[in-house]
Amino acid sequence: MTNPLRHPRVSVSFLLALAAAVTAALLVAGPASASGSYTCPPNTGADVQTGINDGGTVYIHGTCHGNFYVDANNALNVTLIGLGTNPTLNGDGTGPVLEISGPANVTIKNLTLTNGSNEVGGGIFAHPGCDETDTICGTPNITVIGSKITGNFAAGGGGVYAGGCVNLTVTNTTVSNNSAVDGDGGGLYLDNCPLLTMTGSSVTRNTAAGFGGGLALFAADASINASTFSNNMSQFESGGGIDSVFSDLQIMNSKLTTNTAYAYGGGIDFGNSQGCLEGPVGNSPASASHHHASASSQPCIGGPSRNLPVSIPAGLTVTNSTVDHNTAMHDGGGGIENFAFGGDSPVTISNSTLSFNNAPGNDTDGDSGGGGFHQDTCEFDANTTITSSKIYGNTAVNSMGGGISNMDFCGGGAEVTLAATMLQNPNALQIGNQAKYGGGIYNAFETASVGLSAHTVIARNKATVNGGGVYNDCAGSLTIAPAVTFLLNMPNNVFNAPGCLID
Repeated sequence: MTNPLRHPRVSVSFLLALAAAVTAALLVAGPASASGSYTCPPNTGADVQTGINDGGTVYIHGTCHGNFYVDANNALNVTLIGLGTNPTLNGDGTGPVLEISGPANVTIKNLTLTNGSNEVGGGIFAHPGCDETDTICGTPNITVIGSKITGNFAAGGGGVYAGGCVNLTVTNTTVSNNSAVDGDGGGLYLDNCPLLTMTGSSVTRNTAAGFGGGLALFAADASINASTFSNNMSQFESGGGIDSVFSDLQIMNSKLTTNTAYAYGGGIDFGNSQGCLEGPVGNSPASASHHHASASSQPCIGGPSRNLPVSIPAGLTVTNSTVDHNTAMHDGGGGIENFAFGGDSPVTISNSTLSFNNAPGNDTDGDSGGGGFHQDTCEFDANTTITSSKIYGNTAVNSMGGGISNMDFCGGGAEVTLAATMLQNPNALQIGNQAKYGGGIYNAFETASVGLSAHTVIARNKATVNGGGVYNDCAGSLTIAPAVTFLLNMPNNVFNAPGCLID
């Protein structure tokens, strides 16, 4: 039986103590007009910091070394623009490349941020803050355009850490080869009510010891469009590409490929969705270990609530996207894992492809399985709707559910609905999906249900033991509408188990 606490999370933000000290209303500094141009050498990092303190636009040529900052004691409107060949800010492994706090408006354009090292946020460390008199307080708005965040290290958030109600916009940017050496978010970590808006970007070859090789979300909101997550790894936990808990995540026109998780969710590990309605969650220091967490709202610095500049649907939404060749090495969800162990977790997948994902684990207690998609619940409801999509080439050859596994261990409800969806290889002569039990779909327990709606096709899926198309176990509910096609599944189309495979 799956352990209901197998998806432990806790916030790493140590910044909430700051909120208690903030009693004044948010005051935002007026725009600065100064600007400067720096070529390193002969200019130094100290010269660049002077330009940042003056505000306005700062132009960077060459490689400037140092640990740079924007805060409420200096100018709060800063634009950093790189010119020439590979303009770079290099943190020399002695701190974050760029720390941003207070109600700063910062734009980073055509720059490489590298060789930063910090407890959280090696490349960019962004968080709420105040000036020395606690009269100018707030949260940064950060825009990164056409840049590279690469080769940075931290305990958590190797490339970027955004804690508190930070608004982070990333456009046409590469986040690569960053490491969270003792925590979550190899590429990026968003914690305690930040918002990420990512477009046209690449998150690749990042590594986390904990959750979220490419991106980790804790009580955050994220919208990802026309972007790629590839070759990221969660070394000892879940979410090779993306790990998301107590968050809302929207993925559009994007691709997650060849990401690897030690446990659940090779491409995406998602669950306990509720998003961030009002404020930060948790108050543990960055060095805290993972524990079971529940969400509780606290005010954001600078105001009692969040007004998001973009609208993100509740839960996980995947549209016009591809989740391909990802692996969950030991547990479920080679492509996507959805869990509801601390909150309801809705998922909507439309016009998308889940292909050639792999969950090779050999546990037959429900932990392993779901080569393409794995859903499991306890006491809370997980509800997944998949429409006009393709699910093929996925494998769970040592357990259950080559294409999809769905199970509810201790009440609540695990529901999967398929409409106009193909569990069939585009090459009609090749196997659709493959598993030991339930080549196409595995469904288990009385409060678990699978509904197959019109124009869904389940063809040439293979089970090495039973249930080539569908293995319905432990008195699960299976509903098959007219105009659903079963064709040449091996050894049979549907198997209704008389007992219960899972103990």
